[in-house]
Amino acid sequence: MTAYAATGDDLANLRIALIAASSRAAAEAWAESAGVEPTCTFTGPELMRSGRDARRDLAAFKVDAVVVHSADWSRQVYPQLYDLVLLIAPVSRRYRVDDSGAAVQRVRRRALMGSLARLPADVVAGVATLLRPVGAPTGSAPLPPSEKPWVLAIWRGSPDAQVGGSVTHISGVLSGFKHAGYAIGLVTAGRVPVQVAAVADEVVVAAPASRASRVGADLERVATNRQLLTAARSLADKVRPAFVYQRHEFMLDTGLTLSREIDRPFVLEWNSSEIWARVNWRSVGPIDRMFKRLVMRRAVQLETSLARGASIVAAVSSVAAEMARAAGASADRVIVVPNGVDTDEIRAATPNGCNHPHQYLGWIGSFGPWHGADVAVSALTHLPANVRLIMIGDGVERLPTMELATSLGVADRVQWTGRLDHSDAISRLAACDVLICPHVDLKGQRFFGSPTKVFEYLALGKPIVASRLEQLDEVLDDGGTAILVEPGDARSLAEGVSRILGSPELALSLGAAARAEAVSHHTWRVRADTILDCLGGPTVLKQHESATKGSGRDVRDHGRL
Repeated sequence: MTAYAATGDDLANLRIALIAASSRAAAEAWAESAGVEPTCTFTGPELMRSGRDARRDLAAFKVDAVVVHSADWSRQVYPQLYDLVLLIAPVSRRYRVDDSGAAVQRVRRRALMGSLARLPADVVAGVATLLRPVGAPTGSAPLPPSEKPWVLAIWRGSPDAQVGGSVTHISGVLSGFKHAGYAIGLVTAGRVPVQVAAVADEVVVAAPASRASRVGADLERVATNRQLLTAARSLADKVRPAFVYQRHEFMLDTGLTLSREIDRPFVLEWNSSEIWARVNWRSVGPIDRMFKRLVMRRAVQLETSLARGASIVAAVSSVAAEMARAAGASADRVIVVPNGVDTDEIRAATPNGCNHPHQYLGWIGSFGPWHGADVAVSALTHLPANVRLIMIGDGVERLPTMELATSLGVADRVQWTGRLDHSDAISRLAACDVLICPHVDLKGQRFFGSPTKVFEYLALGKPIVASRLEQLDEVLDDGGTAILVEPGDARSLAEGVSRILGSPELALSLGAAARAEAVSHHTWRVRADTILDCLGGPTVLKQHESATKGSGRDVRDHGRL
């Protein structure tokens, strides 16, 4: 497409509508770094919901230019729709920002029209991608073992999610394997977060899916699955892994296909049923609605195949384990492996003593509907005016939560940090007096999560107030390592906080016990050992050594339960 480079200076004196194709936080971060102050900001879903009124919505702000920001334009889903928004926008200037290449490009209307003329062909090509088999085994000969035992991990990742629970989980469990003597090979589909890169010995980033296959989110997932499989085959040839590890994600079966090709055990990290999550949580784009029935039929078959085919399904909670069994996993192959924490990275924080003028509550999350962000804000109305709340993170519920804080008259008592690097987030939490985890139950579904924050709170050695809910109730000892309160009850949360703020002795006792619990029971090494025990326990490395000496033992043996 015809375009030419632009700079922040070109935009400095214009009234700009900023469109966040990847995430609002990433777009706003770019604007701040470029010295640009947008007149208005829209996310992609907001504009898609507007439909034909998008032009009217943009016109209402009387902007001079529209800027579409993407974390990585070569992997951006719905590029055709963003081109359409650029084309119909009532402005004289149109720009694209691609963070992956640090590029700002001005785009001409003629080029946009040419791009959109190919939309029907893109849809046809994308649908053809969906109809082709995702990854039937090639029938390759089993690989001989390598001189050093490797784990080959497959994690799709996200170009705009460089922090968060999934990032901490994959980096944590891989670090546990590394401490147990394994080298780590990683196959992913985007920019690798710092946390993850730090534990990987080899990283292969799959090639982007074609523009045509990115016309819909579901089409893009199928196409990226195929790209991941190509990259995984290449890495497997090089490192000859002892087993394959994959995080369960919608329409992703790369790990199972590869494990069958190379005759290695397959460990599936299971956070929930992706079918349940798709039906209950995730919105469906305009192109995807056309193929919803076909996609869901295929997705159900794939999830069943994964659950049945995995050597081990490592579910993050007992409720998640029930979901895995319901999806078809054999009961004797499902184990519960909660989230964990790196207690060497997260040191015990210095107790605050609750003596300074303001007392701070710490909260971190992705502002999902289960995180209880509204409960945290509402609790301030039941606490003294000197109690403040720090909320770290970003997500769909952040703006509604900010509006709630304003309506309750407590907005000036809340600090909204947005997303922070992991180390920065931990530092902010360490400076708080009480850390809160007010999770709530899910509509029509028991809470199946394993909140990473809980284990990080424990490792910080800070007093914790959390909901008495599923795994939170299992991990935290009421009155020992935390104070447990009624889920969804702001007054109950405030009462728990008040107990701690009113008793420095209790705060110190809870914090010390929490740190000790994290160190003894909840490290990532403990989590990795749980998985390795099911793959043969301490004999895994011995079996590997025997295999490399030509003993004839099948390395796959340690994956049979």
